[in-house]
Amino acid sequence: MKQHLSTIIITFVAATSIVGAVGFNAFSMSQEEDSALPLLASPPPKVSVVEATAQTYSASIQGFGEAIPRYSLELTSDISGAIDMISNQFATGNIVTPDDTLASLNDTSYRAAVASAKANLANATVALMEEEHQAKQALNEWQSSGLASSDLSPLVLRAPQLAAAQAELDNAKVALENAERDLSRTQISSPFNALIVTRDIQLGSYVQSGDVIATLMGIDVIEIKIPLSAAKWSQFDLQAYNNGEPIEVILSSFDKSHTWTGYVTRVENHLDEETRQRSVIVAVDQPLNLDEPLLPNTYLQAQIAGKKHDSLIQLPQTALSKNGDIWYVDNNNQLNKYEAELVYEDDQFIYIRPLNNSVSSLQAVVRPLNSYVVGNEVTPVLTLASSNQYQAIEGE
Repeated sequence: MKQHLSTIIITFVAATSIVGAVGFNAFSMSQEEDSALPLLASPPPKVSVVEATAQTYSASIQGFGEAIPRYSLELTSDISGAIDMISNQFATGNIVTPDDTLASLNDTSYRAAVASAKANLANATVALMEEEHQAKQALNEWQSSGLASSDLSPLVLRAPQLAAAQAELDNAKVALENAERDLSRTQISSPFNALIVTRDIQLGSYVQSGDVIATLMGIDVIEIKIPLSAAKWSQFDLQAYNNGEPIEVILSSFDKSHTWTGYVTRVENHLDEETRQRSVIVAVDQPLNLDEPLLPNTYLQAQIAGKKHDSLIQLPQTALSKNGDIWYVDNNNQLNKYEAELVYEDDQFIYIRPLNNSVSSLQAVVRPLNSYVVGNEVTPVLTLASSNQYQAIEGE
């Protein structure tokens, strides 16, 4: 029995050795075959690029401001009195002209003042005529007396009395002018074409001189003050403005639903004390008569036509790296970069100088990564540059 058990054990060990040897040989052959196969290289990563060529561009200067009427005021009363008439046109939201009478004050006392001033003027006129007659008579009597002219006194010819009468007449004329002016001020009207914002009187109200009657906004011209930074001012065509050339401005609402066209009417020659910025004043004529009225106090975005530049490259804003470099793919499909000379930018693009005078175009990387290394081989994929949306491709 022991001999039979030993035989079984020996047979099992021998079989195990044979199987192990066969497995080892098979593994060794597999390793040799694998080492004989060539290694497959991974393809260069894809990068999206835009084909950029140096061209002539006109700078577009972006700014923001509020539409404010050129003229606006709190209309006040110059005289005192009770309001005895208010026009139906004198209501908030209505548009009025200087020919429209908005309201009137009781004018009884003012008509009486005019009548009194006319009477005083008539009396002063008569008094002056009498003094002139007496002065002429006094001169004739002196000449008839045969006295020497060296003894002639101004009092004899009534010169002081004549001057006093003339002064009384002048004073009476001025008093009549004041009385007539006060009478005219009982009729209240706007000094310009205006939009009524508030009405501060009622029928029967008693107003004192200086009391507010209404708040008015002019409607002929609306202005937008656009503060500009020093960088944006460098792109404003000040020479064209000084030469009287029109500078167009495109105005749009913040939601981009409406646009208007204005023009630069003047520039400010000082810096704002708080913002330290200089402003351009943009005007729009007849703002309420436009197809889409431009209402006062509307907040606007402005695009001002700026200087014209030759040989600039237009790129999406995403093409500028955090370090201020432009990455591009050279003729050997390798990554390269150069420090961008930024001339100006708008809400979609940046405008930079070319790499050098001999290279006016390049394949710029749309979205460079921080991991890029100069000289790395890549596969450029052209992306359209017609909008500010550049589709990133896999691998960027």
